[in-house]
Amino acid sequence: MTQNLRTEADLSPSPSPNRGGERLVQVELAQSEGLLQQPTNGTLEATFIQAGPVAGWEVWLPAEVLREAAALFSGKGSFLDHPDLFESHHLSALMGVTSEALFNPFSGTVDGRIRLMDTPAAELFRRVIDQVLEDRERGLEVPDVGLSAVLWWAVNWDERVNGLPPVTRIRDVVSVDAVFRPAAGGTVHRVLASALGRATFSLPQPMGRKEDKVTDTRIPAPAVPDQASAVVRELDELQRLAARAALDQALANSGLPVALQEDIRSRLGDRSPRAAEIATEIERARATLGRLVEERVITGLGAVREDHRPSLRGMLTSFDQVQLAFERLMGLPLASEHLSIPRLSGIRELYHLVTGDRDFHGIFRSDQAMLANATTTTMAELVRNVMNKMLVEQWTILGRAGYTWWQKIVHEEDFSSLQQVSWVMLGGFGDLPNVAEGASYTELVWDDKRETADWTKKGGFIGLTLEMMDRDDTARVRSIPRLLAKAAIRTLSNSVATIFTSNPTLSDSVALFHASHGNTATNALSSANWDVALQAMFKQTELNSGKRLGVRPRYLVVPIELEKTALQILGAQWDPALTTAELDNVRRQSLGDVVVAPELTSATGWYAVADPAIAPGLGVGYRYGRTPEVFVAQDEVVGSMFSNDELRVKVRFLYAAGVIDYRPLYRGNT
Repeated sequence: MTQNLRTEADLSPSPSPNRGGERLVQVELAQSEGLLQQPTNGTLEATFIQAGPVAGWEVWLPAEVLREAAALFSGKGSFLDHPDLFESHHLSALMGVTSEALFNPFSGTVDGRIRLMDTPAAELFRRVIDQVLEDRERGLEVPDVGLSAVLWWAVNWDERVNGLPPVTRIRDVVSVDAVFRPAAGGTVHRVLASALGRATFSLPQPMGRKEDKVTDTRIPAPAVPDQASAVVRELDELQRLAARAALDQALANSGLPVALQEDIRSRLGDRSPRAAEIATEIERARATLGRLVEERVITGLGAVREDHRPSLRGMLTSFDQVQLAFERLMGLPLASEHLSIPRLSGIRELYHLVTGDRDFHGIFRSDQAMLANATTTTMAELVRNVMNKMLVEQWTILGRAGYTWWQKIVHEEDFSSLQQVSWVMLGGFGDLPNVAEGASYTELVWDDKRETADWTKKGGFIGLTLEMMDRDDTARVRSIPRLLAKAAIRTLSNSVATIFTSNPTLSDSVALFHASHGNTATNALSSANWDVALQAMFKQTELNSGKRLGVRPRYLVVPIELEKTALQILGAQWDPALTTAELDNVRRQSLGDVVVAPELTSATGWYAVADPAIAPGLGVGYRYGRTPEVFVAQDEVVGSMFSNDELRVKVRFLYAAGVIDYRPLYRGNT
C-alpha cells in the first residue's frame, strides 16, 4: 500500500502542483559527481540528488526512481535558502535556474547545472561559493554550504529496501536551493566564469577518472590585500541589498497597513535583518493590530462569535496554523474559514515538525525544527492547548448525553481562592411592620445560616512516550483527553450523588434528610407519594421568619431502575394513580425534569429537588475553571523527558460539593 510522506512544505498555504495524493518533501542532496558536457559561462556544476538512504526521513530512494524522474530536475528555480514554514519562495531570493539534468548510472545521481541570474541573491551566492571552492582546493576549512531540493514523492510504507521504506515515485520537483548545512552533504562542484575569476578548481573524480581541471583565463585574479578588502566590502553591500529586498518583499506580502510597514522598515532597514527577525516583527505588528481592531471591526459578512464580540480573521501565525492542523488531527471541529488548513499525517510528523528531533533523543533541535520561532517549550504548549480544547469539547458532548446530570440540580459558583467554601443562606424578614404617621422606622432582624464544604483535588498524569510518537500512535493520543474528560465527570458525579446517599450532618448537628427537617419519608416512588413530597417542600418555613417558602420540587432524581416510573409520574397525560383515565395529570411537568443519576445504586431510592435558581439546596464550587485543566511538562535535561523519554500530560480538577440548605431537598424511599 502506498502512503504519503508529509513534511513542513505540505502545510504551506501556497499553490502547489496536482499531487495525486502525494505529498511535498524537502530532501537535502547528497554529494556525488556528474558526467557532463563542457559547461558554459556563469553556471554552477552540481549534484541534484543521490540514490540511497535519505538522511532525516528514514526512507530509501532507489536509483530507478531517479532515472525516471531525472528530467523533472531541469528548468526549476533555484533560490537562496528555503522559505520559512508556511511561506512561498520570494523573488528576492531567486538566484538561478537548473538545466541539463541527467541521471548518472555510475554514481546513482542526478547531476546538472544551475545557471545563475543577474540578481543580488545570485551574486551573493556566487561569491560565497567561489571562496568555498577555492578554500577547499587549498585544503582549508570551509563552511557547510550546499544544496537542498524540494519535491513531491510517494513512499510505500509496507515494503523495505535495505531496511527502509522505498520511495515509489517522484511526481514533481519544486526547486533546488542553496542552503547552509544540508543534511546529506549536497554540494556544488565548481563555478565557471565567476565574477571573481579565480583560476583553477578541481573536481573530485569517481571510479578512477582522471582529474578534470577548468581554467578561466578571461579575468585575471591577482591575490592582493586591497582586492580582498574590496571583495569583503562588496559582499557586505550585496548582503545588505539582499536583506533589504527580502524585507521589502515580506512587508509587501504582510497585509499590514502602510504605517506599520514603515515603522518596521525604519527599525530594520538600516541593517541586514535575518528572515526570522523580519517574521517576528511582522507577527508582533499583526498581534498589535488585532488587539486594536478586535472590538470594533466585523469581518466575514458580519459574523459574530458566541460572546457577541466581532470576529477578526486572517491574522494566523505559523504557530496558529500548526495548532489548527493538530486540532484537525485530533478530531476537533474547525471554523469554516480554517478548513483549508492542510492535514498532518500523525503525531510523529507533528513532533518532527516542532522539535526537529528526528532520532527521538528527547531533545529540541533548533537547527532542524521546521516551525519558525519554535523553542524547547513549543511542543508542550501545543499539546497542552489542544488537549484542553479536546477535554472541554468532550465534556460538552458527555454533558449532552446526560453525564453532567448534577448541573440541573445544583448551584454552581466560581471561587477566587482555596479558602473553605461557605454557602450562605439568608433568612427572611417576616411581615413588614406598620409605620405610624410621623413615627420612626424600626430596624429589621436580618440573619443568615452557613454550611461549609471542603475542597477536593483530583488528578493524575499520563506519559506520552517517545515510542508512541515514533509508532505514530495517533489514535491512542487522541483518546487521552476523551478518557480524562469522562473520568473527571464521573468523579464529580459521584461526589454529588454521595451527598444524597451519605446523608451528611449539617451545621445544626442534624442529618440532611431527617424528620426534624421535614424532608424525608420511607414512601416508594408513586404519583401519590410525589404529591406528598411536593406538599412537604411547599410547607417548609423560611429561616427566622417562619413563613412558608412556597417552593415546589422541580426535579425528580432517580436511579435507572425508577426512570420509567418517574417519566410516567411527571409525563403522563392522565394521572397514573387512577384506574380509569378520567382525570388529567395535574402534576405533569416537563420530561426533562426527570434526572437519572448513574451513581445512585439503590433501586428504590428517589429524591425531589427544587429549582436551584429559586431555592438552591446543593452547591458545587470550582477553582481554576469548571472543567479539568491539562498541563504538559517537557524539559530535555531534567524530569520525565530526560529519565523516562516521555512527555507527561497531567490533569488537575479542584472542586467543592456540599449542601446549601435542606429545605429545597426531599428524600423518598432509601
